[in-house]
Amino acid sequence: MKTKLFCITYAGGSANAYAVWKNYLSDNVEMVPVELAGRGKRMGEPFYSSWKEAAEDVYSAIRNSLREGEEYAVYGHSMGCWIAFEVLDMIRKNHDSQPVTAYFSANTPPHLESGEEKISFLDDDEFAEKIVELGDTPPEIMKGELRNFFLPVLRADYKLVEMYDHKDRNVAFDYDIHVLYGEKDTTEKNDLMEWQKYTNKGFHIHGFSGGHMFFRDDAPETTDYINRTISN
Repeated sequence: MKTKLFCITYAGGSANAYAVWKNYLSDNVEMVPVELAGRGKRMGEPFYSSWKEAAEDVYSAIRNSLREGEEYAVYGHSMGCWIAFEVLDMIRKNHDSQPVTAYFSANTPPHLESGEEKISFLDDDEFAEKIVELGDTPPEIMKGELRNFFLPVLRADYKLVEMYDHKDRNVAFDYDIHVLYGEKDTTEKNDLMEWQKYTNKGFHIHGFSGGHMFFRDDAPETTDYINRTISN
């Protein structure tokens, strides 16, 4: 039986960010990239105004994609990591069919403040400059028509990230969780270890040679890890 892998993207990204994975995932994994509102195939739809709205939207997308008895897993990267967590908590609270495992990628656990500078309120020029300084967006993206295309998406997503409520949560999932990170990223491994509190089952942490976008830059290695762990 195939396991569906729902993939939730990072700030400014679309479902197409995971396209390269199709070359490497095994035949028993069916990748289902989740398109967030306001980008990709859903361009023109309003961006999320709250985390509740984002979580409910992605929750509906996952539930509507599953047939009874299907196995599935969830992967969230960066901003998508927190969306994945909120959706999985909704699934837990609603006593829905649980995933076989979850992958939290390139982000600290929800109860920890990221410590990143708040930039969503800046004017367009300052915001674009800050985005490039963060190092994960090529400078050419922030020029001309490309800038006009990407800037609204990035601003909406950064605003959402800056709104996140980092309260301590009494949540523990009844399946293994995997925390993945780039060894050249800025996140401290000690902080990532605190994800362990969110599972009653196995906890696994694995580093890759790249930076914040390791899931893309180290796609063969990342998907190899998923292939080996998704059904274990």
